[in-house]
Amino acid sequence: MWDETEEQNVRLAWDKLGKDRFRDILNRARNEMLVKHKKSDIAYLHNLGPNWMKAEVWNELVAYWSSPEWRKKSQSAKINRMTVKDGSITKHACGSIKIEIHEDRLTKKLGRPPNKIEVFRATHTKKGADGVFIDGKSQRVDEDYASAIVEKYGSNSESPPIFDMDKWIEVSGGFNKGRVYGFGSSAKSQTSGSSTSQSCTSAYPGSSSQPAMTQEEIQQLIDEKASQMRAEMMAEILDQVRKELKTTGGTQFATSSHPTTSDSTNP
Repeated sequence: MWDETEEQNVRLAWDKLGKDRFRDILNRARNEMLVKHKKSDIAYLHNLGPNWMKAEVWNELVAYWSSPEWRKKSQSAKINRMTVKDGSITKHACGSIKIEIHEDRLTKKLGRPPNKIEVFRATHTKKGADGVFIDGKSQRVDEDYASAIVEKYGSNSESPPIFDMDKWIEVSGGFNKGRVYGFGSSAKSQTSGSSTSQSCTSAYPGSSSQPAMTQEEIQQLIDEKASQMRAEMMAEILDQVRKELKTTGGTQFATSSHPTTSDSTNP
């Protein structure tokens, strides 16, 4: 269990994780239904939802996904993902897996929490290619960061930082829509003109007698608790799904008389 002074940080991390997981579940359901029913337009998925979701809830989602506002936002995100930077499209090797999951896996593999550079290299190098980066930008940023650290701290420094987020932001091109290359929006909480190895001060007065925790230690505690809470949340979701299936008899949703769902392909 973490120190009570870190309760707010852990809660924020958990809320973000929960939102990300829920969004992933909905995105996966939408894509699976498009493939299953051979549709290319989300609007034609009315009453064609997964059997674990109520029809009225699914249809509300379909209406939202079909709105001009959502389509515009989705198209903009697609264009941004395909933007050419540093001579190539910016990529990562995470697939649909979140960075936090990769950190958990690296922790188990290494027997200790990985540092940020290890996470970056694990998610930006080709599998089985022995350190070959997936694009030009990832290799350039990695090399520029290494040079910047030597320049700032010296090659013979006895206590180099675990990770200097400010230097990383500098060599990677700064914030882009609130996100930093390789680390997303999480980099915001790690910038203050110092490295992440610097100790954190308590947010509560009168607690200065307690040993300060480093950012790495805080992140480790958050990751451990998040893994536990993810498992608990999944158990609750599965229990709710079982109850829902028992109530509905486990049957698929009835097919709607909506005229656009009668064909297997779009008109």
